Amino acid sequence: MSDLKVNVMSYYGFVEAKKETELKALFSEDTVYKRCEDVYLGKAEVMDFLLNKRKLVGSHTILKLHQDEQTVIVRGIYDGTNGAGETIRVFFSDFFTFNEDDLIVTRETYLAKGADIFQ
Repeated sequence: MSDLKVNVMSYYGFVEAKKETELKALFSEDTVYKRCEDVYLGKAEVMDFLLNKRKLVGSHTILKLHQDEQTVIVRGIYDGTNGAGETIRVFFSDFFTFNEDDLIVTRETYLAKGADIFQ
């Protein structure tokens, strides 16, 4: 497995465990994260979202992982609870783009409910 794929796989564990130091080490200072209709600009905003504003508790299951040069694409399912305590299951696709230092410069997330139909 390439280093970029390893970084992406590590990312999900770091988010689930809210490991701030490890998460910060994955992102460039000028990173941009697009998640549905929201956009987070710069490492500070991305970290604030991931560590403070993201109210999900659960785990990611990776179904597919693909790399094309400096881009890693992930398809998976998230199982957990939302901020209201409701059980959720969501299909997701993430697109990570890395710079020459292998730091994440962009991440785009697409979500779909009804994940069972995608398996």
